[in-house]
Amino acid sequence: MSETLLWFTARGVAGMKICPNCQQQYPDGFQYCPSDTEHLITGEEFVRRTRRTEQAEKLHPIPSGPTCPVAQTSNFGFSIPEQPSLIARLIAGLRSVSDSFKSAPPVRPGAVGDFQFLLKEESLVSRISHELLGAWSEFRRNPQVFISEFARGEGSNRFRRNALLAGSELALTGFFTLYFFSQALGGLSKANPIPINLFYAGFGVFLLSCFVTRVFLLYRLVYRAIGKFATPKVALEFVNWTPLVAILLLSILLNNHGFYCRIFPGRCVAPVEKLDLITMLPPTVEDTTKLVKAEKKLVKEKTLGGSKPKPQKASGGGGGGRQQPTPPSKGVPPQMALTPQIVLPNPEPPKIKNPTLPVAMTTYGDPSLRMPKGPIGDPTGVPAPPSSGPGTGGGIGRSSGSGVGGGVGGGAGPGRGGNIGGGDMGLGGGGGVEPMTASLRPTILYREKAKYTEEARQNKIQGVVLLQVVFHVNGSITDIRVIRGLPDGLTEKAIEAAKKIRFNPAVKNGAPVSVRGQLEFSFNLY
Repeated sequence: MSETLLWFTARGVAGMKICPNCQQQYPDGFQYCPSDTEHLITGEEFVRRTRRTEQAEKLHPIPSGPTCPVAQTSNFGFSIPEQPSLIARLIAGLRSVSDSFKSAPPVRPGAVGDFQFLLKEESLVSRISHELLGAWSEFRRNPQVFISEFARGEGSNRFRRNALLAGSELALTGFFTLYFFSQALGGLSKANPIPINLFYAGFGVFLLSCFVTRVFLLYRLVYRAIGKFATPKVALEFVNWTPLVAILLLSILLNNHGFYCRIFPGRCVAPVEKLDLITMLPPTVEDTTKLVKAEKKLVKEKTLGGSKPKPQKASGGGGGGRQQPTPPSKGVPPQMALTPQIVLPNPEPPKIKNPTLPVAMTTYGDPSLRMPKGPIGDPTGVPAPPSSGPGTGGGIGRSSGSGVGGGVGGGAGPGRGGNIGGGDMGLGGGGGVEPMTASLRPTILYREKAKYTEEARQNKIQGVVLLQVVFHVNGSITDIRVIRGLPDGLTEKAIEAAKKIRFNPAVKNGAPVSVRGQLEFSFNLY
């Protein structure tokens, strides 16, 4: 046993503990033996206990029988079992790794055999989740202490601290390396010259090479602690970051004129703004002919009439402009009136906001002719910013006058003098809209009830939607205007129901006429 003590004394390492049962050594951080759960003791304590045991054996020797000869040996040795093959050890290691992911079977009461812990065994995933939850609880309790202990480790563990610093450095440099590498790959293009593409490709390879070299040097510094790798590490930092900083400064300098002027005031030259020159070409005869045909077609499509009692086609037209280089913008003419025009048609918004006495824009013509709603402009204009067109007289168009279109006068469309319809001005009749009375009203053939929306039902919205509509002579509902509406889509549902109404038009003097009236749609939950 004295030789065994000498062997353990020579084998012991400072800071190591020994299991008194299996005589295996473990680091100082262990408290119990992983094999047989015995309490670990220091090497000095193990030697002291062993000496006491030897002294006790000398005081009370064990008698040996005559039939038990004692083998005399001159040397002391251990019987080391034969190691299995490399493949067998590899398979056993993989099997142990797979078993660590599985939870152990439950312990049966009264089971015999191998030693079993009292604590319940858990799978690797479960143990990791418990550790993460415990770490999160400690971090919430005191973040400063948690971070300091995490970086310091147990006691003065220099390897742990160096490994954490190396990992943080790799994470930060890896992010910047990945960003600049993606920028280099994005610069590759078939349209670029070959030297430019070679530069981008070489720059990407340079970044990857620097990162791989950094990983190698940090590995050597952390695991080997060899000082000769410190100088190459400093040189790598200089080689890696100098081109990136230079590219960043050049991009800031070249893209910022004010910053460039502060550094080089003598070389600073104000940049010359490039102005896009627009040359306006006058409309050709072919273009003008097309516009006139479009205006005439638009006039024919409208149901023209007027305030006269007898059916008669309206006629007339108008035009204008404010000598602007751009063509007139697309829109609709304002409402007509037979009173003198105070505010001429203009597609631009009014200059005076919130006037004391607002006056509406008008064109000169029969007020019974309803103009469609929309932005003010020329129906044959172009979709462009507001423009009155190259004409004269103050209206909108390509001719002269205070109206809208390609005619002459205060009306709208091709024609002269005012009103609408083409040719010389003349009021029409029979085609206007009459007010609905008890004796002049359409005959309703089919009418649907407006449907409730789910939002209005949830918000318990009730009430009446009042619409003003025109019962046209062609049997359709037109010119729908909301007089009183309701929220949550009920007004839209009322308009949909109004458009589905079928009727026979009102008759006046034996001829069908269009009448204007009101429709009510009630919405009640109960």
